[in-house]
Amino acid sequence: MRYNKFFTDKFFHGNEQVAVFLTEDSPQYYPQPYSTLNQREFWKITSILSGQGVLVINGRRYPVFPGFVSLIHPQDLTAWELTEPLTLYNVLFQRSAVENEIQQWGKK
Repeated sequence: MRYNKFFTDKFFHGNEQVAVFLTEDSPQYYPQPYSTLNQREFWKITSILSGQGVLVINGRRYPVFPGFVSLIHPQDLTAWELTEPLTLYNVLFQRSAVENEIQQWGKK
């Protein structure tokens, strides 16, 4: 099985800690059964605007449809199984983008 690693420096520039992308994916880019696992160096929130398919996270399958939202941890291994084109937002962020806020929760 192939393995893709998405590195921080490809998606974040300078002091950026958050990046947002509108993306369109097609079944032709994701042959079935899936043969590639993806991992990233950052957190990712995905929000599906249109289309259907399956998001595989660490071997578990999640049906996706308009309105579906996922949170992907940097250690997660992911793959898509698409039955039709998807339009989605990817919100990528580094831990440092939320770290200060999380530390404040413990002080309240």
